[in-house]
Amino acid sequence: MNNKLHSIRLDGVGRSGGGKFEDINISGVYSIGGDLKCNKFDVSGVLKNSKNIHCEEFTVSGVLKSSESLEAKTINVAGVATIEKNIKSQNISGEGCIKVKGDIESEKIDIEGNIRCDSLINCEDFYLYTVGESKIGEIGATNIEIYGEEKSKNIFKVFVPKKFKNNKAYIKVIEGDNIKLSDCEVDIVRGKKIVIGENCKIDTIEYSESIDINELSTVDNVNKI
Repeated sequence: MNNKLHSIRLDGVGRSGGGKFEDINISGVYSIGGDLKCNKFDVSGVLKNSKNIHCEEFTVSGVLKSSESLEAKTINVAGVATIEKNIKSQNISGEGCIKVKGDIESEKIDIEGNIRCDSLINCEDFYLYTVGESKIGEIGATNIEIYGEEKSKNIFKVFVPKKFKNNKAYIKVIEGDNIKLSDCEVDIVRGKKIVIGENCKIDTIEYSESIDINELSTVDNVNKI
């Protein structure tokens, strides 16, 4: 019996069912109605998926919209990925946009673009260089760094009219050990060592070891715990 998995490439426009494959490459416009499992998954076109995606390597340079969850060892987003439920991965990187209604769980997140997560981001290392607006419910990580336009090197921001630029992150709660923030609006920041750079507006900071606040930022309440 031959158990070898086949690779598929979908271009043009169409619909397909789910299944198990070696590699999946989508360069057209496709709708898939079943769970997908594979080694490598590459979306350079447009994919609408109504079920779960499980793979080792997941890359989006086009547009993905999934009604369920995405789980992959590595995820790279250079386009737009919209996930209705949760994302789970060891490493998430890229220069694109991630939209998630559920949670994001990863060991490391390094994004130069924007993240919109309604719920919780849980990871060890979180690095966000915001291009456009990021909106996040809660971040919990050991090391957290968030910067806006001054630190961002993303070439695409050059082509965005200035009146549409708002390279800022809006976050309800940030909790971590080592936290560095610029260009953020946050309700509560809790951590051991906290550095607040320029262009931040924060309601409350709770710290246990050290705090440094730039004079160009506003913090309403600072408490040592």
